[in-house]
Amino acid sequence: MRTLLLLFPATAIAVAGYLVLYFAHKSEGRMRTFGKLLGGWTLLLSGVVVAAAISGAFMGGRPFGLGKTDAERREMRQQMRERMMGPGGMMGPGGMMGRMDGRMDGRMGPPPGMAAPPTGEVAPPAPPSAQ
Repeated sequence: MRTLLLLFPATAIAVAGYLVLYFAHKSEGRMRTFGKLLGGWTLLLSGVVVAAAISGAFMGGRPFGLGKTDAERREMRQQMRERMMGPGGMMGPGGMMGRMDGRMDGRMGPPPGMAAPPTGEVAPPAPPSAQ
């Protein structure tokens, strides 16, 4: 699929190169030389895009064997997601909501390395009285 998609810009570049060569043939002097160089360069660039499309088809979606495949990118995103949210997602044991220390009142548990509060405490302390 990528091979076909890369052939469209390669065709457009080749047509532009041909037009530059055509107009260079009609001009004179230095513009003729510059036009020939520019037209040759665009045709060469078009050939490189075609070569990238063909080599990418044979190298598992990596033009000239460079870059990561789609499977490698998916695996990298999954690893990043697990590092950020834990292995079970947000609700899993290492995720954001999994750190609630088993309480269902919405309060977060103690920070890592800090002792847990006594289990006898049921309600939060009362607010100070207004005098």
